[in-house]
Amino acid sequence: MSLVICIHNTYNSVESALACDNAILASCSLAKEVASAHLIPTIDALLTTNKYTLGDVNYIIVNQGPAPFTTLRTVIVTVNGIAFAQKIPLVGVDALEAFMQEYQHKSSLKTVVLLNAFNRAVYYGIHDPSTESIQKGYAPIEECLEKVHSMYLDTPIQFIGNGTDLYRSEIKSSFASQAHIPEPLPLTASLEQILYTGNMHVKNGLGITHFIEPLYLKKPIA
Repeated sequence: MSLVICIHNTYNSVESALACDNAILASCSLAKEVASAHLIPTIDALLTTNKYTLGDVNYIIVNQGPAPFTTLRTVIVTVNGIAFAQKIPLVGVDALEAFMQEYQHKSSLKTVVLLNAFNRAVYYGIHDPSTESIQKGYAPIEECLEKVHSMYLDTPIQFIGNGTDLYRSEIKSSFASQAHIPEPLPLTASLEQILYTGNMHVKNGLGITHFIEPLYLKKPIA
């Protein structure tokens, strides 16, 4: 049995949970605007209310992106500080991969995750269940949709993510009936999925560290 803290950035909020393995004992959501000031007190309150301390925590699972720059940096800096001070291992979760795993279509459709990267750009993930291949990247929305269209000319495709909601008209224009957009539309991975994915990393001995770096997917500009 492991006591776990899980932190997830959902674009609009920062969700924190205290869990025993995959069972969430308590959780709290903060508006992203106040996360820098209130994230550590929130974690402390979750522990205190359930009669635990940071010394009882086995590891911290964190969504390490891609996500909005400022909020993601706030979360990463906070957990790195806690890990350094308390010697608690960190487990980073790729939000795109977790999202694709959570919402794989039951009829084995190709799945495209689009997350808003702002300025008419998206972070994208493309999952093909027939080959189990995953492609990820960052691109302007037009370039991303052209890439998907060239890969799957006549194949039904499931689109999910807040970028799908933002660019729904462009998707419909490019793919017509080929595009399947579920309702209600999932905008990001759930807190439960981030927790589950992190625990699977631990079980498989992957991604356990004492320092996390954000996943941006943007190529550096010289």
